[in-house]
Amino acid sequence: MPNLRSLTIILLFILSLLIQASFAAPTIEMYYFYGADCPHCQELNPQLDEIEAAHPNLIIHRYEVYYNDTNYAIFDEFRDRYGIKVGGVPVFFFNDTYLAGDVTKEEIETEIARIEKGEKVETVKTEISLSFLIISGIVNGLINLCTFAVLILLLTSLLSLNERRKIFLIGISFISAVYVTYLFVGFGLINTFLFARAESYVRGVVIVIALVAGVVNVRDYFTGESTLAIPGFAKPKIKEMIEYASLPAAGILGVFATLVGLPCTVGVYLPILNALSAEPPIHALFYLMLYDLIYTLPLFGIIALVYFGTDPAALDEMREGKKRYIRLFGGVVMLLIGGLMLLGVV
Repeated sequence: MPNLRSLTIILLFILSLLIQASFAAPTIEMYYFYGADCPHCQELNPQLDEIEAAHPNLIIHRYEVYYNDTNYAIFDEFRDRYGIKVGGVPVFFFNDTYLAGDVTKEEIETEIARIEKGEKVETVKTEISLSFLIISGIVNGLINLCTFAVLILLLTSLLSLNERRKIFLIGISFISAVYVTYLFVGFGLINTFLFARAESYVRGVVIVIALVAGVVNVRDYFTGESTLAIPGFAKPKIKEMIEYASLPAAGILGVFATLVGLPCTVGVYLPILNALSAEPPIHALFYLMLYDLIYTLPLFGIIALVYFGTDPAALDEMREGKKRYIRLFGGVVMLLIGGLMLLGVV
């Protein structure tokens, strides 16, 4: 029965292939995102060729993201899917984990060996800590001496009106403008960080700014100076706008005071914006709106105090008396945040 014998041989051959396949290493797909001008990527590229040649079961999908917007959109999808806070390259995505930063050939081969053995890891979606967001917003609001000064001056000029309702409405107009302006500035910087496409560089700049601002504030505590304050050229403009004492003028004043007063809070604001740039856009916007609301709460407190009879002059005297200590507190916080970022904790 030659036909039966031939069929048996064919079946045994197929069975042997299936057995070999069952013991063969699984196919591994690795998604590699790199930049054409990235020095570390250029070093890795020939090493990846060696790894691919040594592992026939490995498929490397390569995506250049510096000059290819389509690939960068794919990179965004992977970051959202894996929930990671990395904006630069190189980045390697495997089926259940990723490698980013100064990745070495040995680290890649370790991951390949782990997957070949069937070992799995649980990729944890990282999100910005809500407690860190809230605490940062509170601190940033408390050290906001520049806007405090402008609001107190505005309220002082309104006392002659002797109309608490109008004082309240003009104060709310000012705070609303501060909130919206701070929100737009923050969202603009988040997008700047996002499209910089070089996280290590951007993160380094943010760390330096936080540390320098911290050092300057601590130094000002000992010298009595106000280095990070509203620039001198802006003060006459602020006084001129205060004299109008109307809702539109208060809104314009809020916008102007926020922009020229950014040096007061930049050392705390930039790190939180850098962290938010790694979040999905909707999450980032929600967190930013919450953060900026917390940031403006002390301004609402000032409005409430004046509305219920506190003399703005007394508040300004208190601000002047505590100014050095607030700067010291803010400086220490900025140094702490910069240090935590330097260590990779934040």
